[in-house]
Amino acid sequence: MNYFLKAQLISLRRITLLFFSQNILPNDTNFYLYVDGKRKEILRVIRHTSNLNINFYELEMSIDYPFGHRCFIYIPNYPLQLIDNSRAFDFLEAEELFSCPDQFLGNLYTPHQTTFRVWAPLSTRVYLRVSQGMGKFESYPMNRIEKGIYEIILDGDYENASYYYLVENNGTFRQARDPFARATTMNSLYSAVVDINKIKVIENHRPKTQINSLLDCVIYEVNVRDFTEGKHTDIVNKGKYLGFVEKGRKTSKNHPAGLDYLKYLGVTHVQLLPILDFDGVDDVRTNLSYNWGYDPISFFALEGSYSTAPEKPYVRMEEFKTMVNELHKNDIRVVIDVVYNHVYEYFDSDLEKMAPGYFFRTKKNGTLYNSSGCGNDFASEKPMARKIIIESAKNLVELYDIDGFRFDLMGLLDITTLKLLREETLKLKSDLVFYGEGWNMDSSLLKEDRASSENAALLPEFGFFNDMFRDIVKGSTFPDKLSEKGYINGDISYRFGANFVFHASVINHSYNPKFVYAHQSINYVECHDNNTLFDKLSVSNVEEEDNTLLKRIKLANAMNVLSFGVPFIHMGQEVGLSKYGFDNTYNRLNVNMMNWEQVDDKFDMVSYLKMIIDLRKTALPHLKLDSQEDIAKIFETIHCDNGLLVFYSDKKEYLKDYQKLLIIVNATNSNLNFDTDDYFTHMPVPLPEEMRTKNILVPPISFDIYYIK
Repeated sequence: MNYFLKAQLISLRRITLLFFSQNILPNDTNFYLYVDGKRKEILRVIRHTSNLNINFYELEMSIDYPFGHRCFIYIPNYPLQLIDNSRAFDFLEAEELFSCPDQFLGNLYTPHQTTFRVWAPLSTRVYLRVSQGMGKFESYPMNRIEKGIYEIILDGDYENASYYYLVENNGTFRQARDPFARATTMNSLYSAVVDINKIKVIENHRPKTQINSLLDCVIYEVNVRDFTEGKHTDIVNKGKYLGFVEKGRKTSKNHPAGLDYLKYLGVTHVQLLPILDFDGVDDVRTNLSYNWGYDPISFFALEGSYSTAPEKPYVRMEEFKTMVNELHKNDIRVVIDVVYNHVYEYFDSDLEKMAPGYFFRTKKNGTLYNSSGCGNDFASEKPMARKIIIESAKNLVELYDIDGFRFDLMGLLDITTLKLLREETLKLKSDLVFYGEGWNMDSSLLKEDRASSENAALLPEFGFFNDMFRDIVKGSTFPDKLSEKGYINGDISYRFGANFVFHASVINHSYNPKFVYAHQSINYVECHDNNTLFDKLSVSNVEEEDNTLLKRIKLANAMNVLSFGVPFIHMGQEVGLSKYGFDNTYNRLNVNMMNWEQVDDKFDMVSYLKMIIDLRKTALPHLKLDSQEDIAKIFETIHCDNGLLVFYSDKKEYLKDYQKLLIIVNATNSNLNFDTDDYFTHMPVPLPEEMRTKNILVPPISFDIYYIK
C-alpha cells in the first residue's frame, strides 16, 4: 500500500482529509460522502494545500454530519475511508446537540419488562449483551433515539440479569459496563439488573440527635475494612459492611469494639473512605490486595469486597443499607467519601468507551489533565458529567439514606455542580452535610470556578479541610519536612498561629481570614493521607520518649475537638496509631487497620477523647458560634512569654452557664504559672478532680479549662 488516508470531522459540516501518496490526485477529483454504504453527495473542497506527496483537504457537506450512522469518504480508485468523529466535542455545537441532563439513563426494571438506556452520542452501533444465568449472553441491537441515547426494551423478567454493552466508535467495538447501573456482578465484570424498590422499601431509621449545621458534627474517618479486620476483637464479619455494626463486640481485654467503640467515643458522624465500586481489590480473595478506594469504577454501584456475598448484587446493597440503619439506630450518621474528580485511567473507563473525548479535561495539545496525580480529571462542568455526579449523590441519599458527602479533591470540581448537587440532595433529606478537600490545584477550570478554599465565600454552606490548622498545630505533613515542629510539638513561636486556627481561621489574628464562617473550617491534625500524628511526632520530636509523644497527641486532640470549627478525627489518632513510618499507604496490606491491642493498652487515651467530645457537645456552647462577628467578640487572647497560650472571656451572653471562662494551653515541657484576680474552678480537661484557685499551676503539654459559674 503506497497511500495513507485520514478523515477527521472538525465541525458539524466540515471534514479534514490527509492524503499521502506517491500518486498525485487530479485537480478535478471528486470526494464523495457515503452514509451506511450509500452515496450521499459530492463534498465541496474549501481548501487544498500540498507539500511533496502530502495533500491536505478541507471538505464541506451540505448537511449536518449524521451521527449514529457509519460515514465514509470515497475517492475514486481508493477504498472507502471511515470518517473519525472522535473530536466532535471539540466544537460547541456537538455538546449542545447531545446534552440531555434530564433524560433517564441506566436500566429500569419491572417484572414484565426492563428498559436499557445508554448515552453514546458519537457511536454508530450499540449492542446490549445480556445473560440470565449460566454465562450465556444474548445480543440485541439497540435503537438510537433522541440526543445520542440508545435504548432497548426487553419483555420478560430480567431481575438479576448480568449485562454489558458493545459500543462501536470509529469502526472499533469496545465492551463497556453501564455507567448508570446501580449494581455490578462480582469483581465488577458486568452490570446487573436490580429492582431498586426492594432497597427503597427497607425502612430508614432516623438518628435521635438533631443536626443543624456542621458545627454540631464530630467526624470520625474510618475505612470499612480497616476498622474491623484487625485481630484482638470478636467481630465475626471482619472487613465487611455487617461486621462494622455487630453489637456487643469486645476487644481482648473486654473494651468496646466496632460499633460499640464508636458509641463509646460519642462521635456524631463516621466518614467512610470510598464505598462505591473501586478497582484494586479482588472481591473474594481480599487477603491478597488492599486499596483505599480512590480508583473509582462506578459512581452508583457499591464495592463488592465489603460484602459477605459479592456474587449476589442485592446482598451488598442490603448489607450496606443495614449498616447505615444500624449506625442511625445508635445515633451515628454516615458521610461518604465520594471520588468525583478523577478516574485512574480514562481510556479504560466505561465513560470514555461510551462518549470518547467528552468526560475528561483535555489540554490544548490534546493530552489529558492529571491534576490530582492520581488519574485523569473528570470534567464536572460539562452537562452530562454534571448529571452523573448529581444522580450518583441522589442515589446514595435516596437508596441508602446517607447523611453527607466528603468530596475528594473538591478543588478540582466546579462550584456550579456542587451547588446543584447540594440543592438536589437537600430535596431528599434536609440535614445533609457537605465538605471536602479544597486544595487549589491546576486544572482547566478558571480559578473563580473552582470549589477550592480560596473561593470559600462562594460556597458558604460547604466545609473545607483546614490545612493551616493541620500545619500550625503539628508542623508540615510532607515527607521532606517531617522534622519541622508545630505548636503542640514544642515550637511555641506558633502560638500566634495557634490563636488564628483556634478561632476557626475566620478572624484576622496574624493571618488574613481563610473562611467566612466557622463551620467552613474542618479542623484536623491527621487523616488517612500522609503520616499519622504519632509517626510525625516520632520524627519531629525524636529525642522524646513515647509517653511524652502520647501527651502531645492528647494535646493535639484537645486542640482539634475544643477549637472553633468542626472537629475531624482519623481512626486510631486517639491512641497514637502508627503506620510504621509509611507515608502513602493507599495499597499497603496490614498497615492501615485499627490496632485493637493498642486500644486496650491505651484505653485511657480513648476515654480522654470521649471526655473532650462530651465537653464539646454538652458544656461549651460557645463552640457553636459561627459568624466572624461573634467569634471576634468572645475571647481575649493572651500570649504569655513563657509559652502559654491563654483565652479569657467574661461574655456571659456567649458563655451561657458561666460568668467567666479561661482556657490555658501549655505546649512546653515545663510546669508554668498563671495568676488571675478571681477564683476559678477547673473543668476536667484532662484532670478529673475540681479545684478552685487564682494561682494556677499549668502542667506541661496540657489543655485546661477553668470557669466561674
